[in-house]
Amino acid sequence: CKEFYVANMNEGIALRNLLNEPDIYVLNGIEAGQEKGFLKERLIPVINNLHQLEVWAHASKKYRKKLKCSLHVDSGMTRTGIDCHLADEALSSLSKNKSLELCYVLSHLACADDVGNTKNKCQLDFMNSLKKKYPKFKYSFSD
Repeated sequence: CKEFYVANMNEGIALRNLLNEPDIYVLNGIEAGQEKGFLKERLIPVINNLHQLEVWAHASKKYRKKLKCSLHVDSGMTRTGIDCHLADEALSSLSKNKSLELCYVLSHLACADDVGNTKNKCQLDFMNSLKKKYPKFKYSFSD
């Protein structure tokens, strides 16, 4: 396995202590003050809001280093991730920012266990619209 996803920075550090090579993504993202820990342990934040995007962009400038991140878009589950109405702003910013490398745009189905639920199609349509507007990024849409 070349990529792992953990909930928070502490889990990322624990996993890094066991595994040196793989990419480790932190689903809760990054908060101000965690930048050094993320850099030291080579953790990749999954950005969940515009504040986290600002924190990580600032870190990349401060340390003069291109930094990886992913963007979690709340396409309908309403639990975590950047609000769908702000997704375009975040992706536009990331497409212009040369100091951040966007690995993935992530989202997941709110009603995956109900195949016929119309919300599934709405979420897929929304993600496809982002993909059409920002085709250079990789997308992951799961249940």
